[in-house]
Amino acid sequence: MGYVFQRPALLPWKNVLKNTALPLQVHGVPKTEREQEAIEALDMVGLKYAAKLYPHQLSGGMAQRVAIARAMVQDPDLLLMDEPFASLDPLLRENLNINLLKLWQKTSKTILFVTHSINEAVLMSDRILILENGQFLKEFEIDLPRPRNYETPQDPTFLDLVKTIHAFLPEEPNKARFVEG
Repeated sequence: MGYVFQRPALLPWKNVLKNTALPLQVHGVPKTEREQEAIEALDMVGLKYAAKLYPHQLSGGMAQRVAIARAMVQDPDLLLMDEPFASLDPLLRENLNINLLKLWQKTSKTILFVTHSINEAVLMSDRILILENGQFLKEFEIDLPRPRNYETPQDPTFLDLVKTIHAFLPEEPNKARFVEG
């Protein structure tokens, strides 16, 4: 299992390559092998060229892509992502959503993606589960064609799905409510 935090949580004294290889180091993988695996993971997220840079030299999007590479380096069956793009500006967030969709197309990994953005959830997902105060409220199947791209949010089906989900959300978001059925 790989995990991507809301913030990249990179170690400032390690360069990008060593930050990416850290999970392999913890598991005792020999240095040559772990560095090769880390280079491949960085290549998957388009940052192979940045291997020698340190976290303070990275943009927010680059740092988050390093965090994704670090989570992917062990070839996990499941990737957990806890609002990984929440702290980024809207344009960068949109770009990273598309990059993550492309990465998903390459790897077919199962990704559990937590977000508070309905548009992001519809763009990224095959299935959306809505939770409130720890309670399961509703499930939505997302049947949009793939591959999805920058034009997908303009598709009428996409807009209808967003509207349907918005209509379901509680007017007072911190009050628990229960769904019958």
